[in-house]
Amino acid sequence: MDNASALPRSHRVLLVDLTGHAGAADALRSEGLDVFEHAAGDETGGPPPEFGAAVVRAAEPTAAVLALAGRLKALQARAPLILWAPLDPARLAEALAAGYDLWLPAEVTAATVAAQMRGLVRLTGGTLAGPSSPDTISARGVTIDFIRREVTTRGTIVPITPTEFRLLACLARQPGRVFTHAELFREVHGPETGERDPKDLLKVHVSRLRNKLAAAGVDPDLVHTVRGFGYRFERRARPRRERR
Repeated sequence: MDNASALPRSHRVLLVDLTGHAGAADALRSEGLDVFEHAAGDETGGPPPEFGAAVVRAAEPTAAVLALAGRLKALQARAPLILWAPLDPARLAEALAAGYDLWLPAEVTAATVAAQMRGLVRLTGGTLAGPSSPDTISARGVTIDFIRREVTTRGTIVPITPTEFRLLACLARQPGRVFTHAELFREVHGPETGERDPKDLLKVHVSRLRNKLAAAGVDPDLVHTVRGFGYRFERRARPRRERR
């Protein structure tokens, strides 16, 4: 293999292999990729470290596999994401809408996966994840640590759930931007809504998150409601009259 075509070693590739078969990681490493495996589909295992791109290998494109795309994008929004799995072409649009950037059939080789990854690198101007985002964001007495996946205030950890962290992190990475209910739901949960409306589900998550922030002494208006549109991360304290 031509070493000049290899990805920079600093651009680590996250492999989430849900097939139960070993060997994919070693095969990708033999193609010059700096691969690390992580059970990202299992929230009890904790969040993965930072990555420049991700490959999800699955035996079938279940709802959980599609939802995983949204969770990975919430962690690294600009990292290219490949779905490596058998897929009915009719469901391709659904997979792409879920957050995957590219689909590869299950039968392709690791060499093809690596080649496609290099193609994505060229499309992103020679980097996998684009401009680096800050490791932490601090605003109004609260610090959001994207590496440790923690929210702290005055040195004390705010006990929020992984779902609540993804919601807050999504908003905080683009402060001031208004996320619609549908956009924010996809970032947090993926495309599967079941029979409930995304707006109703988000209201529950936001309410619980605000209650925990308030209990820790943080202004809950940090997650600000924009009536008729959605939510935004409000870095500056707003006058009480304006809030009403």
